[in-house]
Amino acid sequence: MEGGQARGRAWWSGGQQEGTGRWRIDGNLWCERWNPDKWGGGREICQKVYKDGNQVSFIVVSGSGDNDTVTLKKGNAYDL
Repeated sequence: MEGGQARGRAWWSGGQQEGTGRWRIDGNLWCERWNPDKWGGGREICQKVYKDGNQVSFIVVSGSGDNDTVTLKKGNAYDL
């Protein structure tokens, strides 16, 4: 993907959903904005990011959203 563009997939008890968006770095924060019909209602969320092995945690600093932890997979594991 071109820098600044994002593509993702989320799973929860009700199913799954794919989304596209944009990201940027602001100082020491990771900021992202997903398409309005997907996650976050189109509002930007900025987060601190912490990596421990293959686990990455996102702690929300500004905007609304939930803190999250994801597991890194090699390559394009979900064919995004």
